[in-house]
Amino acid sequence: MKHMILQTKEDILDFLDGIIKSIPILEGHLNASFEKKINKIIELKSIVSKNNFPAFSSDSAVEWYYKIEVTGRALYLNLMTTKEPYSKFNLIVLTGEILTIDEFANMHNITSVVVRKHIIAGRLPYAYKAGTNWLIPSFSIPIKEKDLNGWFVINQQPKEPSINGIPVKVGDCFTIQVLKRDENNRRRYKITHTTHCNKNRQHEDTYIWGIDEKKNLLNFLIKDPGIDYHSNDIGIGMWLYQ
Repeated sequence: MKHMILQTKEDILDFLDGIIKSIPILEGHLNASFEKKINKIIELKSIVSKNNFPAFSSDSAVEWYYKIEVTGRALYLNLMTTKEPYSKFNLIVLTGEILTIDEFANMHNITSVVVRKHIIAGRLPYAYKAGTNWLIPSFSIPIKEKDLNGWFVINQQPKEPSINGIPVKVGDCFTIQVLKRDENNRRRYKITHTTHCNKNRQHEDTYIWGIDEKKNLLNFLIKDPGIDYHSNDIGIGMWLYQ
């Protein structure tokens, strides 16, 4: 879908209409969560239609705009700025259902054993433990190793002041990239920690880790509700397919 700068209520509605009109193209290439996601998009359009949203101009000192974003947890309408301090506000948050391992397995036509393996390997962002049971948002999808090129943004200070020994603050992010196996055929990962990832001036530290260190990092990141995962190629269209 063509990139749009959303600065008015009409822009938001036009963007959502464009998504809804493109839905028939996706038929035949969809998974079990497709209808649930479409219903959330239609629900978002209904909410926007019934409420007032201020119109913004790029002539202002701080450029405000609207952005529709998706994660494995929810569909968002956010208010953003393009200048410091790069503020971001969740105006509307529409979440999916919370599923047990068995329900998630049935939804995706896989076994509960496979789902547990995904969780243990850190391939299911947003899966979290409630007592002795794992719960999974219905929008979540297992991350394949070859697609593990995304980033985790820290929106709320974690309970621990550091992650795998790396000090973190709100606004920082981690990117994880899969590298070629080493000479002993062991998996390797490039981990980049960026301070204030939404700002122009950044400080980056890079680590080359093995699978155990990567698992420890992922298991920390995916369990914290104040940390969001973003895939490099996740747009609304990709979100619908997945």
